[in-house]
Amino acid sequence: MKSALFFGKQIPVKECMEDKFFEEIEKLDFENDPESQRLYIKNWVENTTHGEITDLLIPGSITKNTKLAIANAAYFKGTWQSKFKPEETKKEIFYVSNERHEFVDMMHVEGTFNHAANEKLGCHILELPYTGQDEASRVSMFVFLPPTESNALTNSLPASPRRRTSSAGQ
Repeated sequence: MKSALFFGKQIPVKECMEDKFFEEIEKLDFENDPESQRLYIKNWVENTTHGEITDLLIPGSITKNTKLAIANAAYFKGTWQSKFKPEETKKEIFYVSNERHEFVDMMHVEGTFNHAANEKLGCHILELPYTGQDEASRVSMFVFLPPTESNALTNSLPASPRRRTSSAGQ
């Protein structure tokens, strides 16, 4: 994971900040050339993520009034413990909000996964582990699923540490 602070060249940066974050701070000319500075940051993200994120900043997102752009890029390439089969990927509805939805590719997998219903957070939590050599290097993706109805969590089964589950993920 890498982070960077892209300050407008007219913004003074305290020496203590430069000493602590010298590799992460860059001064850019947003005022005179915002588009080339946008491309510079876009390329930084693209290089940091090994080409996985290529369109972070759309044209016009950096303007002559930009004073600071903060970028954080993480790159992770892992193998699922329970692999998704490409042929089982289907277009399904993804709810962006209560009022808006889109059709997106949804991956499907069946297996035994850690699962919990959390009343405090108001969601179901599903753990999708990646393969790891040992417990110390184990990495998982946690999916937080909102209830489909207002009382879904109250009516759900008590959380069990492991339950046979079918999971859909984007």
